Order: sequence, then structure tokens, then C-alpha cells
Amino acid sequence: QTEGSEVQVTSSGNEEHEAPMQKEKETDDS
Repeated sequence: QTEGSEVQVTSSGNEEHEAPMQKEKETDDS
């Protein structure tokens, strides 16, 4: 699901989605 979502985000604008996505992932990792 993550891979599929990433591809869609890139088509819509991964930069805008990547910012919030990475922040959430970092919090989970921490």
C-alpha cells in the first residue's frame, strides 16, 4: 500500500505530500 500510495503522490505532487508524510514517519520511527 505504501508503494502504491507513493506513486500516486508523485503524480499529484509528492513534494507537497512527502513533507507531511515524512514528518509522520519520523515520529513513528522515533
